[in-house]
Amino acid sequence: QNVKVNSCQNGIDAFLSCYFAQLLTYGTAVGEMLEPSDLCVSEDGLIYVCDTGNKRIIVLNSDYTLNKIIDSFKNVITDENGNKVTITDYFSKPTSCFANPVDGTLYICDQNGATLSNTDAAIADNITEGTSGRVIQLKSDGTFIRCIAGITSSVLKDDFIFQPVDIV
Repeated sequence: QNVKVNSCQNGIDAFLSCYFAQLLTYGTAVGEMLEPSDLCVSEDGLIYVCDTGNKRIIVLNSDYTLNKIIDSFKNVITDENGNKVTITDYFSKPTSCFANPVDGTLYICDQNGATLSNTDAAIADNITEGTSGRVIQLKSDGTFIRCIAGITSSVLKDDFIFQPVDIV
């Protein structure tokens, strides 16, 4: 069963402090968190924690041991010449996550948008870093599926900035 915990339920910090105090400490090293903001549990028991301050997703096994850390992913963009280019993309402010109970797909709100390496930023002129948020869709193994960003609609103001905070 997919479990969703968010800040509306007594705060994620309180939840993590209570259940993970023995397992994880605050900081930037592996096994430490900085500003954890959300978590979800997949059907197969993996626990995904948005470690917002460290710009990463910590994946724990059902016994709370570290499975992996997702701090980057391969993103396919279109360069200025219209060519598809694969770049290494990084989270800038992952605030919320959801694991689809049907197929394990992971959805992550990245509130501030793209964070690129210097090399990839030179290629990706069409991505403006840190100005608009996005929702990143990954397979359960962390493989990139797609990026939902740059939301426009006739019902939104022209200067609307998409900055997703939570996903259910």
